[in-house]
Amino acid sequence: MDTSFFALPTYRLAQSMIMQYFDFGAALHRFLHQKTVEEWMENLLSTPRSMSRGAFDHSKNAVVLIIFALAYESSSTKSDEMDEDMSFHYFQVAEEQLKKETGEIQLPTIQARLLQCIYLCSRSRVHQCWSIFTATIGLIFSKGLQRQDRCSENDDMIEVECQKRAFWFAYTMDKHLSSSLGRPSLIKDEDVDQDLPRIVEDEDLSSTGLLTMSDSVQSSMKATVFSINLAQILGEILRKLYSIRKPSIEAQLQSAKSLKSRLERWRADVNGFFELDPTTLNPLFAAQHLGLQIAYAHARILLHRPFLLQDMNCDAFRSSNGYKLRQECEDNTTKCVGAAMDIVKLIDGLYQRDKNFAASWFAHYCGYCAVVVLYVRVIKLQSEPAYTWISYFEAGATCQSQIKVAAEKESFANRCSEVLQELRFEAQGHMQKAGNRPETRQGSVDTDGSGLPQQDQGTASHFGGKWNDMNFDQSAPGGGILNSLFNTVEGINVRNASGSLVDRIDRWGFSSLTGY
Repeated sequence: MDTSFFALPTYRLAQSMIMQYFDFGAALHRFLHQKTVEEWMENLLSTPRSMSRGAFDHSKNAVVLIIFALAYESSSTKSDEMDEDMSFHYFQVAEEQLKKETGEIQLPTIQARLLQCIYLCSRSRVHQCWSIFTATIGLIFSKGLQRQDRCSENDDMIEVECQKRAFWFAYTMDKHLSSSLGRPSLIKDEDVDQDLPRIVEDEDLSSTGLLTMSDSVQSSMKATVFSINLAQILGEILRKLYSIRKPSIEAQLQSAKSLKSRLERWRADVNGFFELDPTTLNPLFAAQHLGLQIAYAHARILLHRPFLLQDMNCDAFRSSNGYKLRQECEDNTTKCVGAAMDIVKLIDGLYQRDKNFAASWFAHYCGYCAVVVLYVRVIKLQSEPAYTWISYFEAGATCQSQIKVAAEKESFANRCSEVLQELRFEAQGHMQKAGNRPETRQGSVDTDGSGLPQQDQGTASHFGGKWNDMNFDQSAPGGGILNSLFNTVEGINVRNASGSLVDRIDRWGFSSLTGY
């Protein structure tokens, strides 16, 4: 792309986009130093020709440009100065800047590439994100960011803290990409001894020193550390419950019990933050409050989901201990569905405050996983009275419609909405077969009176028919719908599969439906 004709934003608009990113886009994952980024922005705007010369730090330009791209995703930053494709233009120019990088890898290069991954996820380009992310992990290892560094008096404290922040953000993203794509984690806990980031506000962090805060004072970095702690538990959940070599049902239940205790301890540690009234918080802390609640509920879904479609006819349930195992599996299923309901309630609250809410790709991803759980639960309860499942169906349908409202062309939410519509068709089809016909309510699709939703004419299934090609990959831990969907969308050949959706979910286990 020729960047010689690229127009940078005005200083006022650029400043507002930087503020938008740090107040909302980076609410939980604060791996950049705001004052440093503002200095990079001022240098870029004051010397725009530096983008085409080799003397300037191109990775710093790229950081600023991708922040512009991310901030523009939010409707609150859109301006008459920009056309609708400006977000992608910023991203393209940032890519060109990174291509000009030569020499030793510096921290801004890693920061820019992590920002690339966030942007690509928001645009549903997950395979491209994975490619860049794996390369970035290699850069992180080569620079030794996973290792503890002994600081000296002459060290730049901004550099030291931002190295920690960058590594731990990469660690957190590694766990989420691993669970959603069904691929092994790239960062192993046994290879890490890096300290957690300090609880210090950006304005209290300078090159020569830092001013830490007491535990009683609210700090934006507290939520970041809380999210890292949660990611560590998530990594253990993936390792023990979603590994290729499946343990026995008894071992899975024991692991789930132990991991549930860890999650409960984490919840107790953040209780003071969770119990705050979000209406009394400033926008940043309110966003952190919501983000942590969603992430916690999502971790509970992943913890309990392997039992949602457990085959109760296997030998283990015919043993003398079978009744106890069955009850424990049912208890885990109830907790999984409860966590899914918590997520849809949180998203509903966000939606009610702002009908055009621009939640992060991760919020849409968690909402997607929650709705999948609810629809699958409805399918499994098809032969039961309607009162046992109707609340799940309505909650799932409402959340699905709210995700659709947030969806824009090529957005992550748009992909979520399309796949959920397919699963909803399946759920309603099973309800009709069982004689259970949900009434048409707010958020439901049009029907022809049969109780079945009618697809738009000419609209083909993402999977070449009615769920006839899920392309689940059981060879990877948790290989899920996300991998299936993006393989189809991006034109990669997919395998044929047979049998109904429920048959295939039962056959592969719900670990295959890891999520979006």
